[in-house]
Amino acid sequence: MLIDADRSMLLVVDLQERMVPAIPDHDEVVTNAAWLVRVAQKLGVPVAATEQYAKGLGTTVQPVRMLLPDDAIGGKTQFSCVAAQCLAPLPGHDRPQVVLVGVETHVCLLQTALELLEEGKEVYV
Repeated sequence: MLIDADRSMLLVVDLQERMVPAIPDHDEVVTNAAWLVRVAQKLGVPVAATEQYAKGLGTTVQPVRMLLPDDAIGGKTQFSCVAAQCLAPLPGHDRPQVVLVGVETHVCLLQTALELLEEGKEVYV
């Protein structure tokens, strides 16, 4: 089960202004996520991001946000991106492999990964 650039997408989950400061080593997390976005883009892998209740938690952190077009960011008010049904309009949503990066691993990433697996996707965190 190797990641294939032609079959995968990168999904940045909830790297938001008001959540990120609470994450240990948050500067490194953001730097690594931005690097991963740039690498994916160079490889032609579609990149999308989600924002959990942006009104309260803020938008995607600037180092990542500046790399993405507006139509590559989906809003949600449920923990799982699948349950929130916010993936369908995002770039790469129809690809069979999903690489996840983000925060709130114990909730948003976990629930998204489990539901993507239920849909038959190959998931990489």
